[in-house]
Amino acid sequence: VVVGNGALMAIAGALKILSVTVIPLSYLIITSHIAHIINGVCGAVPFSGVMYITVNWFPTKERIVATGLIMATLNTGIAIPFLLGPHIIPEPQENLTSPISLPFSRNYHFLDNVVE
Repeated sequence: VVVGNGALMAIAGALKILSVTVIPLSYLIITSHIAHIINGVCGAVPFSGVMYITVNWFPTKERIVATGLIMATLNTGIAIPFLLGPHIIPEPQENLTSPISLPFSRNYHFLDNVVE
């Protein structure tokens, strides 16, 4: 289960990367949503592992505290990249024209490039 979950998360990550670099920009919304849905389904496995650990390792009176501490640490670990990312990654330059830099430029409007 864990290996299959990891494989699905890797596929979703690859799909997200491909949706920005290789796949035409008109399909960006569709492929991004598919990748996020796969990640959302796979995200249940790490959270269910918390309950498994607390039930097997802790006595009944300590399970609530253990679950709370594990969930707080897990969510803090998820939040740290969002807090540090803007300080580590520089602002994009305006003259970049590669496919991966276009969606991140300030003057880019995704809906202008959608082909119906």
